[in-house]
Amino acid sequence: FPAEAEEIVLPEAAEDAVHLEAAGDISGLAAAKAQEDAAEDPVPGPEGSVYGKLADPVTVREYAETEEEALLWEDEEAEIRLVRVYTGKTAVYADILLKNRSDRELEFSTRYAAVNRIMSDGNFVLTVEAGGTKTACLYMPGLERTGMPAVLGLMLSATDIPSYEDVIDTGLKEIVLADPVPEAVLPGGGSVLLDDDSLQVTAWPADDSSGTMTEIPFVIVNRTDRTAIIDSRDVTASGKSAEGFLHGEILPGHTLFTALSFTRDDLRRAGLTETGEVTLRLEISDPVSYEVIRVTEPLTLP
Repeated sequence: FPAEAEEIVLPEAAEDAVHLEAAGDISGLAAAKAQEDAAEDPVPGPEGSVYGKLADPVTVREYAETEEEALLWEDEEAEIRLVRVYTGKTAVYADILLKNRSDRELEFSTRYAAVNRIMSDGNFVLTVEAGGTKTACLYMPGLERTGMPAVLGLMLSATDIPSYEDVIDTGLKEIVLADPVPEAVLPGGGSVLLDDDSLQVTAWPADDSSGTMTEIPFVIVNRTDRTAIIDSRDVTASGKSAEGFLHGEILPGHTLFTALSFTRDDLRRAGLTETGEVTLRLEISDPVSYEVIRVTEPLTLP
């Protein structure tokens, strides 16, 4: 993957900016909006709210379809274009226009998504017939962590359905919406476990309030120039080997909110009822070759 993203700077929308409605079929949350617009009764939207009638302002920016700066990909196979960005109570949404210019079905999907260089687990997978056009709505939760979107990071791909061959890889695109980019909003009480030229790792006390799982929150900053897979290794709890699990992927220069998780059965198998003092190593590997780049020294959690 590229070390540096291709930056796309979008102009601020004019007061009379065009409200885009993509041609062809639409899906997901975009379909819910269209249904709400056409119906007398509102359609339930994300987070139990009414789509388009959220407590927070919905529209962050809107762009005219003629703006080439919103273009994420274009060749003889397909066109991919960001057409709208908006927010709800707890999430950022992006409508992405997908045009299949080929003579076969293509499956479009998200490889990576980020808001303000904080990794998001939002994704979509959408099949578009030959010659067809659809709009995918990418739902990216975590607004309370990222703040209002100033920059979006998107890496999208398309696969030929009959052969499962990858035909499009956009590479990482950074779409600049505003300046400056806000810093991640972190809760208080965290302990820095590792801070060097490659990684910063911060953890918080264990949370077992769910009754079925104990989670130890982590925030990991990737300071390298390459995308990294992060996995937990050699986990112990109260001095005993335990099956805690942490996994994530982080783009270069990005931040990942994740957790080390123990199920009740994990602890029972270790002869424990609570985690106590936890130690682990973090393994960093390459997402393409799966080569192990680094394994940290044991980290002791508070």
